[in-house]
Amino acid sequence: HSAEHIGDPLQTTAVRALLALAHTFAGDARSTDYLDLVLEALDDTDDQQLAGQMDTLVMVGWTEMLHERYDPALRHLHRGLELSRRTGQSLVLADLFAASAYALMWLGRLDEAATYAEDALEAASLVGSSEPRSLAEVVSAAVLMWRGDFAGALKICEESLSTAGPAAGARRSAIVGMLGQTLL
Repeated sequence: HSAEHIGDPLQTTAVRALLALAHTFAGDARSTDYLDLVLEALDDTDDQQLAGQMDTLVMVGWTEMLHERYDPALRHLHRGLELSRRTGQSLVLADLFAASAYALMWLGRLDEAATYAEDALEAASLVGSSEPRSLAEVVSAAVLMWRGDFAGALKICEESLSTAGPAAGARRSAIVGMLGQTLL
């Protein structure tokens, strides 16, 4: 509610997008209430205004994808990718590609998903942070697995784990989860 009191509609939209994603992960039905408010605001926001809130498009894309709204998710993720290309903002590029790869994978468009997963890996290498890298590795392994290349998926998981180190964390958890699926 603080963003609303300040009167910053873009910040309010970003907060609502985060709440929609958090409620989705928690399995809370209120997530769609927040998501609907965000979508309404995004439709009224031009790209120039949205350029400072690229993470909002990432969160919306993930939330829509997790709600099995794949085509709208891809539309918002594509908007983020186009905006990133036009503005030169690459910080969330790996996230946009990875979420797109997942949505395409769930739609059965595995060739396109593989291309986006490769783009996510490339974009993650430019950021230099382990979080986007691990997300890109997980989606790459998932796409390979869905294409029947279990050896390739296993290789990605093992290589990722060798660089992740033994410490527990989100990066290690995500790739261990994918490793488990690959081994099944």
